[in-house]
Amino acid sequence: MVKIMSFKRRSYVAIIVGSWFAILALMPVARPEAGARAWVRSLGEVDRQAYSQPGLLAELPITYRRALFGAAETPEERSSFWRAVVAEYQARSAHQADHDALLERVEALYSPAMFSAVQRSAEFNAHLAALRRQVRATLGEEAERTLFVVAGPTASVDAGLPLLERLRYRLREGVPNAWRRLQGTVMRDALAATCNCNPEFENEDCTGHQNCASPFACEEDTSWPACGTAWAHPCTKLCSFDNN
Repeated sequence: MVKIMSFKRRSYVAIIVGSWFAILALMPVARPEAGARAWVRSLGEVDRQAYSQPGLLAELPITYRRALFGAAETPEERSSFWRAVVAEYQARSAHQADHDALLERVEALYSPAMFSAVQRSAEFNAHLAALRRQVRATLGEEAERTLFVVAGPTASVDAGLPLLERLRYRLREGVPNAWRRLQGTVMRDALAATCNCNPEFENEDCTGHQNCASPFACEEDTSWPACGTAWAHPCTKLCSFDNN
């Protein structure tokens, strides 16, 4: 009987370990941003449009919101994405009536013209910075991040992801910091030759405890989603754990 029970226990352990490795096999070998883009590419057009609406968007991790924005194919779609974020904030937040004019200015900023190409104009960026400062002073830092940085609630939640994708996301996010630090230093050239942040916006493009200050060279990225405010500015540097 003891031998039978011992065999059963070993069998259970083998099943658990085997299941764990099966899950790992299903998980894309990718950094969080690449994993989010892979999931968005797997969606049909109807599902992509549905997840891009503020209600569902708010229940997704920030990396997935960014990937959905990047999948928009026209300036009009990109404009609609951010204008919907502003409208959702305006509808659900408790703010004074005279704040509506400020929110309307943010909505007007997100015109298709803004998203026809990544922004390089110093004049436009100065106007944008002034508007962001006014939003922060009037509505608070969380509102500024919602409306300009993360396209929704500042907390990165995953309730909106399908079960299997949620598991993949948590596994990717659960990679120990020691491994992430290795990725951000000696392995960086192999893993991210393309820039993924813009230092003009401090560390807004970087996740976790990373900053936009890697010493490694990278190729400037002007594809969508880009970096900075509304993910509409060129990516010119790499996020990493360096210099923390």
